Amino acid sequence: MLVLEYKLNGLKIYSREKLGMCCRLIATTACVPFKAIKMKKTRLGILIEDETLAWHMFEPLKLLVDEGIVEVCIAVRRSIKPKSILSNVTEVIPFINQRIFSFLSRTKSDVKGYSIHDLVANGKIPIIISTPKQYQSTDEIEDSVIEKLGAADLDYLLNIGFQNLTEKVLGITKKGILSFHYGDETIKRGEPALYWQFAERWDHSVVSLHLLRDSLDGDKVVGRGYCTLFYLNYNLTEHKLNGVLASILYCYFHNNNIGVESEKFADSIDDCKNYKTTKYLTAIRHLTGYLKYYAVEIFYKISYLSQWSIFIGSVDQSIQTYTELLPEKGCFWADPFYIEQDSRRYIFFESLNYKENIGRIEWVELNESNQVIDSGPTNLGISVHLSFPNVFKYNNVIYMIPEAAETNCINLLKATNFPHKWEKVHKLVVGVKALDSAVIKHNGLWYLFTTHGSLSEITAGLELQIYISDKLMSDDWTLHPLAPIKIDVRGSRLAGALFRKNGQLFRTAQDCTIRYGRRIALYLVEDLTPISYKETFVRYIEPNWATDIDRLHTYNIYDQTVVLDVSRDRLRFSV
Repeated sequence: MLVLEYKLNGLKIYSREKLGMCCRLIATTACVPFKAIKMKKTRLGILIEDETLAWHMFEPLKLLVDEGIVEVCIAVRRSIKPKSILSNVTEVIPFINQRIFSFLSRTKSDVKGYSIHDLVANGKIPIIISTPKQYQSTDEIEDSVIEKLGAADLDYLLNIGFQNLTEKVLGITKKGILSFHYGDETIKRGEPALYWQFAERWDHSVVSLHLLRDSLDGDKVVGRGYCTLFYLNYNLTEHKLNGVLASILYCYFHNNNIGVESEKFADSIDDCKNYKTTKYLTAIRHLTGYLKYYAVEIFYKISYLSQWSIFIGSVDQSIQTYTELLPEKGCFWADPFYIEQDSRRYIFFESLNYKENIGRIEWVELNESNQVIDSGPTNLGISVHLSFPNVFKYNNVIYMIPEAAETNCINLLKATNFPHKWEKVHKLVVGVKALDSAVIKHNGLWYLFTTHGSLSEITAGLELQIYISDKLMSDDWTLHPLAPIKIDVRGSRLAGALFRKNGQLFRTAQDCTIRYGRRIALYLVEDLTPISYKETFVRYIEPNWATDIDRLHTYNIYDQTVVLDVSRDRLRFSV
């Protein structure tokens, strides 16, 4: 692979291609002339059960191969299937439960497979057949296979189709063995995958990438992502989690350890301590509890709608005293952004009609008592679903960056007849289905914060991305070298524009655990440069000031004014 090497203040920064765009460093300091260097491909072997891979394993590997980063050199295919965990009658119920969860899902299970041979240019990967000695949860690969793997001079083995491996296989690669685990490995692990998270209705689902190097007693977590748990849709939960898995695998080979702090590069895990086998009575309790929950939630979905409304107040007020702006009957108002123009006060927001189910951008004008004195629609010249109307001023011009994911780009609009008419003046980033975007100028550079998937739309609301440019209307917005910054349902997706307070920069994010728009997570941005990013969690802003309010997912500050949105469950006939 040919890459470009830049030197900046003694640091070497390697550009990389992602999403079809060149990811290069933009800095206020000029880079010295670059030179071309040859990067050695990572030699990878894969352990498989058959010669087809699910999409979430195939796609990241295929892209890494096409980029010249990884070379898939050899595959080991087991000749026998793992011992059935169903051989123990006490372990049958969890698998039956899992099938029931899947059957009741609205999303169909994705079973399409891709040939491993498509990962190499000549269409034929060398395959070694293995008949491992099987134990309850481990496979012991025979010496003859280990010898052949050793001769392949591999950097990594990726375990896709085998059980946990015995210690004999360690040391045959230069860097270790990679494998994925579903669930929070520090709390509880065990088969079937994803079972504990779903059956016990955790706040969120987790998948982690583990690196096994020297000992089976402690593997290392080198990537972790957090995903939504859709309690009524097991298959969708699994599909989203597999999308997170694909992004983690792709990012790992780009030297990006998602979800693992640099000062804590890896966590030691004791498999035995947290490995749990579902007991017979526990599994029955899981099933009865789920069926009860399922019935109640279906009733609620049939009977109720979520109605979002807007609150406005000031930073020195308690939220309980804010003024509420209620939507018209048949719709909700959400995603509020506040702005002042010519000493007049406006809020732009998403208005969604329940029957049409398409978001539009509208505005209201307020007097000094926060009462609506005028309102109307906006003409943005965009006909798709719209939301998150991020309005801001720059050089005395009013701009907007609305969410318009179906346009496959992040659009910058300018007001031509404020607040009614707007025109598109620039496409900031193209080729992405981005959600909830905001820009901020910081230390002479522009930073665009957004969420979209690295590999798939499946993780669109989970991956925090940052783009960099030296000017707002630039054709050279480039992806930050650490992007995606995180893959985390607890705090990736923006909940409003970034803002400054007392000289510090803050970011609000949506915590969508348990349900969409659960609450706001507030982060302090401590370090933001073209080559680094660090934020620290400050606190949650909870929708707890009224008993009927159950969600909060937008929080914006403009000078001393705060606007936010909340949701209540209303009977369908009442809204």
